[in-house]
Amino acid sequence: MSTVIRICIVLSALWPVTAAFAEKAVLECVADTWVEAGGSSAHGRDEELVLMKGGAVALQFRSALVAGWNIEKVTLLLHVRQGHAPGAVRVAPLPEAWDEGRAAWPELLGSGGRPHKTRHYGQGYTAIDLDATILQGHGLVLFTSGGAVRFDSRETAGYSPYLQVEGSPRK
Repeated sequence: MSTVIRICIVLSALWPVTAAFAEKAVLECVADTWVEAGGSSAHGRDEELVLMKGGAVALQFRSALVAGWNIEKVTLLLHVRQGHAPGAVRVAPLPEAWDEGRAAWPELLGSGGRPHKTRHYGQGYTAIDLDATILQGHGLVLFTSGGAVRFDSRETAGYSPYLQVEGSPRK
């Protein structure tokens, strides 16, 4: 039997095993905005997102790629433009549809969120590990009780916020 045929037999026998491994997807940010505390206007076209005490940052991602997946891990990556990322942020899913140019504080309030630790990811990025349920809403909203930090927005080429998702397609 030729070597090529043997390799094909071995690979076909391993196919069900390799298909069970987790896949990774990077989800593009398709809408983002920030609102000051009590602010009535959104900053959805800015090149930066300002996360400050009393304010909020909202993000929405193109999640169709992972629809129907068994999600194992979700990591939000934000590029720090100025300042230092807080040690923790509160993150909540957004239950209602929103528009980055017209979002206002009451719409972004959500449930107030759960605290999540941040960590340095490298290349100026801050990582926040999230629950898979965050993908069930219309994006997510971030809150902090710390000082202001500026992150690059989706309008900043090369430094846009994104989600790394690990999981496997449902069978």
